[in-house]
Amino acid sequence: MGTQTSRRRFLRTATGVSAVATTGLVSFSSIAEADVRVTTETVTLWRLNSRWGYPAGDKKKTSCECSACHRHSANKIFFTQEAAISGRAHPCCVCQPESFTVTTTAASQLLAQSRDTGKSVDRRYDGVPDVLAKEFRAEPRVKRAAKLKR
Repeated sequence: MGTQTSRRRFLRTATGVSAVATTGLVSFSSIAEADVRVTTETVTLWRLNSRWGYPAGDKKKTSCECSACHRHSANKIFFTQEAAISGRAHPCCVCQPESFTVTTTAASQLLAQSRDTGKSVDRRYDGVPDVLAKEFRAEPRVKRAAKLKR
């Protein structure tokens, strides 16, 4: 966030992310260098909030009105705040990133599910609802059958 990234730090981070993308292994030291706060048991992840409640952006909006923002923010989990900001639904989107914590085990399982070199994961990917349900002690989402016409 106000710090400059050295070439060496960038290469170490990129190497850790590429190792995760190719092998599915997690290097939490590399993630820590990518500005994800890591403690011994938890990792801070990010999501977008489409109804944040305080003025933001050029037009001082307090929420996004479009369905793209609402659907995108409901389903994406980002591994860094920068990835959340750059991963907004469209150029005019001002959804605000908000943090939440998960265990390192859950973070490594989510990172293994990432399809974009460790920037984000989608809640709709196979296995992700189960990881989140276990993490937050909730029942996994069940795919709903189509409504029957009466």
